[in-house]
Amino acid sequence: MVHWKQFQREGILPFLINFSIEALKKGYDNNPYEIEARKLSGEKTECLTNYTDCVRLGIAETVRNKDFRF
Repeated sequence: MVHWKQFQREGILPFLINFSIEALKKGYDNNPYEIEARKLSGEKTECLTNYTDCVRLGIAETVRNKDFRF
């Protein structure tokens, strides 16, 4: 839902362009759009910018959330 709100805030095309630029520049874990989504989804502070490792370790909140969808 956070990404949907980001779409609404920026517009679909600007969001897709900006998201892609940030992903290319900073990678998935440090993409500001992903960090915002993790934060608003209640992710642990230590997993906001280190999400991939948190998922691998099984400590990411979103992985344990029964409503989380891939």
